[in-house]
Amino acid sequence: MEQVQRVDSALSNDVSFCWAHFQDPHFPFSIESVADGMIRDNFDTEHVRTLNDEYISGDILDDTDSLSKLVEMYDENIRYLDRQLSKLLEKLDKQGWFENGVVAITADHGEVFGESGMTNHPWDALPLDALTQIPLLISTPSNEATIHDQLVQHSDLFRFLAGHLTDDIPSADHRYNLYDDTHRYVVSKSNAVVRCLSSDGSVVNFRDGRMDIDGSPSQSQIEYTKEISFPSIEKSSGTIPGVPDSNHQEIEKRLEALGYVD
Repeated sequence: MEQVQRVDSALSNDVSFCWAHFQDPHFPFSIESVADGMIRDNFDTEHVRTLNDEYISGDILDDTDSLSKLVEMYDENIRYLDRQLSKLLEKLDKQGWFENGVVAITADHGEVFGESGMTNHPWDALPLDALTQIPLLISTPSNEATIHDQLVQHSDLFRFLAGHLTDDIPSADHRYNLYDDTHRYVVSKSNAVVRCLSSDGSVVNFRDGRMDIDGSPSQSQIEYTKEISFPSIEKSSGTIPGVPDSNHQEIEKRLEALGYVD
């Protein structure tokens, strides 16, 4: 895999930090990233293009056979990446990174194949467990092989990694010690939804003012969720999914006032 070669090349230099993003188990799903040759032979380019189109439109939910084939391809894409990562990890081991550095493997999000009637991961999606529950593997020179099952989030990982690079860690009230199993709020966002999860339950705040509560979250968790700002991430097309036109116009005015819009 080209990306693995790039990482290997970068780590051959005198670097203190390296970040890599592997896109293989991600829409659009590809024949080239199918690990099993026999399964790969069951697909052709046009068929895969049709499956991807039906997936992004949601029409694939009406065809259980096509959906199962796409899930099979997704699983194969993950196996393909696993094999490539294993090669990279072997090289990291030979170069002494496990003895002298920190190695972390995670994902930016999961994927949905019909959960709650959803496909893909639209920018205004409800942060379902299928989208937010992802792997997190960490190796440090001092840690032993252990499994932790407490709720954590990307910002906790940021705090952990930053702590190994600098003492000047930006403060934030929603970053916690990664290995601390005490009560915490785990926040997931899309353009239209903010979800705050704890061991007590979840609070989901929608941009349109609705709020869903599951379990028995405390009043402080509810109030905390209300204070969390919504992102407004713009696509390359210029649209901001999940943000009403009025809000979009207001954002443009603010950007223009700051000199970012001609």
